[in-house]
Amino acid sequence: MTIPEWFLLYAHATICALIAIRLAFYQREGRFRRFMSIVAYALILISASTSIRIIFGVYTHIDAGEVVFYFAVCVAIFRARGNVAEIAGRNDFRVDNDGKNNQ
Repeated sequence: MTIPEWFLLYAHATICALIAIRLAFYQREGRFRRFMSIVAYALILISASTSIRIIFGVYTHIDAGEVVFYFAVCVAIFRARGNVAEIAGRNDFRVDNDGKNNQ
């Protein structure tokens, strides 16, 4: 049994749209990290353009593995509430004057 390609295309478009929307509406609480903002912006552009290309028929061939990969990315983004730095696992520790590590 194979999955119809049209189903994979629409599932992929939906998943990419969800990624773009979640990242676009993320509200930062904490310090600004320029690199993480650039990565989030790139993910928004990639996901949104993929959805638009599928809707307009430019993106016509898809593999089930691609849909599974983007679904995993979508789940990770929603679990992190849109925080790309949390997904990347960036923990920035700072050292105070007393020499103790604080988060």
